[in-house]
Amino acid sequence: MLLGIRIGNCCRSVFHAAFLACVLPITASTVQASQSCPSQPDDHIKGKLRTNDLNIKTSSADLDLGELSFSYDGDYCVVNGQPWSGVEQDWSSDNLKITVYSGRKGKSDGGKVIAKSFADKTNNNATQTIAHTSPPPGKLNFYACGTLEFNDYQNNANQAAAVDLCVAQGTSNNWWVGGSDWVKKGSSICYADSNYRNGVDGLAACLDPSSTTDNKIWGKNGGAHLNELFLYSIVAEHQFSAQEREFLVEYLSGLGINKILVEKIIPKKLTLKTKNISYQCSGNANCSQKNVDYTIAGNQLWAGVDSGVPDGGSFKKQTLSVTAGRSAGSGPAEWLKNDIGGSYIGTMTFSDAPSKLNFAFCGDLAIDTESMGICMGQGSPAASPINNWWTGGKGWKTSKMMDVMPLLKVLLKPSQYRLIEGFGGVSGRVAWSYHAGTLVLALTISTNDSLLVQDFAKFFVPVNNGIILIGF
Repeated sequence: MLLGIRIGNCCRSVFHAAFLACVLPITASTVQASQSCPSQPDDHIKGKLRTNDLNIKTSSADLDLGELSFSYDGDYCVVNGQPWSGVEQDWSSDNLKITVYSGRKGKSDGGKVIAKSFADKTNNNATQTIAHTSPPPGKLNFYACGTLEFNDYQNNANQAAAVDLCVAQGTSNNWWVGGSDWVKKGSSICYADSNYRNGVDGLAACLDPSSTTDNKIWGKNGGAHLNELFLYSIVAEHQFSAQEREFLVEYLSGLGINKILVEKIIPKKLTLKTKNISYQCSGNANCSQKNVDYTIAGNQLWAGVDSGVPDGGSFKKQTLSVTAGRSAGSGPAEWLKNDIGGSYIGTMTFSDAPSKLNFAFCGDLAIDTESMGICMGQGSPAASPINNWWTGGKGWKTSKMMDVMPLLKVLLKPSQYRLIEGFGGVSGRVAWSYHAGTLVLALTISTNDSLLVQDFAKFFVPVNNGIILIGF
């Protein structure tokens, strides 16, 4: 028995059959579900069932997003009277083919209704192949919605990244793709989530028309990269030598901290107990692009911050992983200086403040049971192939830079210091900053030499492009 049911302006097939416009043949892998589109003019234009292929290619030099898949969720819309038989997908090497079995007579008034519904569903975050009109589309033959999955990007629970995506066909048989969780970036739409990784980078994906004459979509990473900032913090009780105490008392007093507080930090019994420090997004243990204040130069892609977990032991290393584009501009630097305020120190630089940054973001430092605000930004020094980092913010005060050798004389064992001194010493500067409200010190070491600095807890770490934090 062949059975078709018409609901409102729609057809819904109940059993596999071959009855034109209401019940249509379906392949074994085709999903069949009810139509969910708004009321249309009662045109009932007849048409043939067509095979409509959308190709999303993912391999483009080093911008490969890996394997993609599309799960159709049954949400579709087609002009009244047109046949519909569902959606299927196929992945082959570097190409995702989404096949929509539908009629394609969208030039009627019903095509306008479908286009309006598509624009509402995608919040106008859509792009198209063979651009005939500016978005949103004026008329469409059909649309189908589902979930685009990035199978090579997974979270800590080994779940693949996924985002809603609607695909639609224009009346020139060109393609539209979009979704409310995507963001327009020029001619592309992009989606990013640093909680999902391919083992190296967080997810940053853009769908981009291949050209104005080709009916394909390219899947790219949007130019985003993994950027790592290392925070080192000391959690220990340290016995100072007289030389160490003399140096730090003099220096902390020079920062403007009054003598009573200096004596509290470095008591005469020469014992220092430091606090546990870790970075977190404001009010959250972990970071994502949804709960961190940030800005990024130009129209680049931002996927957020993964705060990581500090290493154990008395000398902790915490890695902040930022997935974002890195093309410098003055905007993020102005955001830190003018909108956030405060003062800043940088790694691998002899400048007092950044003039250009790739991006900047703000969060909290958790210090035992207290917390305080802190901001970070990534720069692009012209003389260095490595991107450097800046830190500071409201409530932070900085000192003048000093030569690195006096600090090394305190931090290193005498034999180690003499070894460095015998080779001509280290050419570099140290920048200090402190937060007056919580007595946390931050320091950076900028040098062109290869440098391993020993901390108070007697460990060696490379800190040329990292930030050392000490909480008292």
